[in-house]
Amino acid sequence: MCLVATERKSFLPLRLPSKTTIESSSVPIAHRQTTAAATPMTLTVENDTKSLFTVGDRVLINGLKSGTLRYVGAVKFAQGLFCGIELDEPDGKHDGLVNNIRYFQCETNHGIFVPQDKVILAPQGRTT
Repeated sequence: MCLVATERKSFLPLRLPSKTTIESSSVPIAHRQTTAAATPMTLTVENDTKSLFTVGDRVLINGLKSGTLRYVGAVKFAQGLFCGIELDEPDGKHDGLVNNIRYFQCETNHGIFVPQDKVILAPQGRTT
């Protein structure tokens, strides 16, 4: 048997999966996730969102469109945390009603939902 030295591009230790680990689960390795790692990350996102925004705050979407925050939380039509915003201009898609679920109320075409990471607090936008 001939061994050929190859240059490694990483200084991290080489970790080979154990045969026991692979055979003990029917879930592909790429899709495995431990509960301990997933739970704190999810809670952190929710806590960060709740501490950053309050319903009634003035916000900006991608720094371009402005409006008033009317809803923060989970929605039935997508995964993740979303902000329901009443836009200042009729550039939205609805009035707060999506798939027959009323999340908030605003004028027609003034409502929009965006992922919370696309929303920032407008300058002097915090309500008291």
